[in-house]
Amino acid sequence: ISIGDSVFVGDQSRAELQVGNSTIRINENTRLSFINLTDDTTQIQLSQGTVVLRVRALSEREVFEISTPNLNFSIQEPGEYRININHDNTSSVIVRRGIGVAQGDRDVITLREGEYTRFSGTNLNHSSIARAPNFDTFDQWAYDRDRAEENSISARYVPREMVGYQQLDEYGTWETHVEYGAVWYPNGVSVGWAPYRDGRWVWVAPWGWTWVDRSPWGFAPYHYGRWAHIGRRWA
Repeated sequence: ISIGDSVFVGDQSRAELQVGNSTIRINENTRLSFINLTDDTTQIQLSQGTVVLRVRALSEREVFEISTPNLNFSIQEPGEYRININHDNTSSVIVRRGIGVAQGDRDVITLREGEYTRFSGTNLNHSSIARAPNFDTFDQWAYDRDRAEENSISARYVPREMVGYQQLDEYGTWETHVEYGAVWYPNGVSVGWAPYRDGRWVWVAPWGWTWVDRSPWGFAPYHYGRWAHIGRRWA
């Protein structure tokens, strides 16, 4: 996914996207587009539905913003944030942890940990800032996904900024090799399998030629580290 791409999640579905060390969890009937996506800038347009953002780290120069028809919400520090576009054309923002700034046409409002409000129009019209509501089923799903990510075995070996590291737990195993150190072996590959056989090269701006593997674990091993043939297996 790159600049200009959109994602739509339909009925009775959910999705999860990793952007650097941040995770975007998307509820059903949600549409979002990537306005800008670079090493230092993530700008997302949410046109309908609900997202929960988990931002693990944020450098001084890094920009992470999500826009709705009512406002632009800029995340100021690591934390967890939920943004909804409601059926009455209002936008709700919940800050579970962290600090964020909502910007409208004529006003700026800062929301802090445990706060919630709903905005109408584009001038940040709202009645009051209230306490964050209790979890619903989507919040709980996002929370459970987050706890599983916290307990990731792969995160002991690679930085969390490495896109796709979560899939390494489910689809492979780690071992320590006397020559190479920590290595990861994919599970369930066919006899005679070798890297760079099941996928294609695609030009992806602004990064250039990128290998897109068909395996569900395919991103991380082809973008970080290097393949080695150890004994009878690729690692």
